Amino acid sequence: EGAGGTGVGNCTASIISQRYIMTNSHCFPSRDRVVRGSLLMDFYSEDNDRAARRFEIATAPAEVNAELDYAIVEVRGNPSAAFGTVRLDPRDPQPGESLLIIHHPMGMPKHMTRGGCRAYQPNAVDGVDIRHRCDTLPGSSGSPILAEATGRMVGLHYGGTTNPSATSWNSGKRLAEIANGAGMPVTALLTDMNQPLARAAGNALEVREAIECLEDGKAAPRLLEVVFALSAQILVDSGLASSEADAQAKLETAL
Repeated sequence: EGAGGTGVGNCTASIISQRYIMTNSHCFPSRDRVVRGSLLMDFYSEDNDRAARRFEIATAPAEVNAELDYAIVEVRGNPSAAFGTVRLDPRDPQPGESLLIIHHPMGMPKHMTRGGCRAYQPNAVDGVDIRHRCDTLPGSSGSPILAEATGRMVGLHYGGTTNPSATSWNSGKRLAEIANGAGMPVTALLTDMNQPLARAAGNALEVREAIECLEDGKAAPRLLEVVFALSAQILVDSGLASSEADAQAKLETAL
């Protein structure tokens, strides 16, 4: 509801927990008042929209950041019980990396942009933004930018170019920046996963090797290297160690 009267707006959102969804902050424009809002799930066909499930959402975000263009909004009825939650991966896509965008362009039934959907080359990141070459339309705002290889969310789409060309790009916000903006510092370590970390492969064997590592500190060097690197970063990020060297010393003592 605004100065010009009442109307309807459409955006896309992702379920991130039992109580909250994430979309763009500009989906809740400050110049207008949101009178009513809802989350529509299972909206696959305009001819059978009765099959879709509607969940009431709050008319004001629980958390909002205009600079990073994200809003966390409370949703009632726990849609995650039926639909799950989006998996988050706060890292930056590599230039040329294959991406997916699941969205509701122009408020239409669910679409997936896949063909030609890639991180922009040669620069996939610009400040707090992700550049991508995925087709979108108004209504796609707030849609998750997913890594095709993992299906995990790496960014939040917020806008497209008005002059598409072979060298243009659309824009999203980096998920790592959103996490930091929400007071959740994020660090990503790039590790080589092209070969097994340990000597064993298979759930039971891997669990046994992990237990043996905890009991006597004996494990494959690559496994120890990755475990120590990740654990040290957790200790530093949580303030339990003053530096990486301090964290490594604490880990050596504990093991």
